[in-house]
Amino acid sequence: MSAKHPEIVVRLAGPANDFSIVGHVTKALRAAGIPNSEIDRFCDEALASEESELRQICGQWVTLVPGAD
Repeated sequence: MSAKHPEIVVRLAGPANDFSIVGHVTKALRAAGIPNSEIDRFCDEALASEESELRQICGQWVTLVPGAD
């Protein structure tokens, strides 16, 4: 399954907690002009997930790439 917004790339650098990852994705969605209602859906879905599923869910919304530390 590809990301809903594959053109939005979020670089994850270093160890990040769940809230940090959601914050980075949310910021990228806003910067790309995604409507607030859709961003709210992303946040609800991501924060309701299990910790082990969080990156997978984020990857269903945007393109995640490892970053340089």
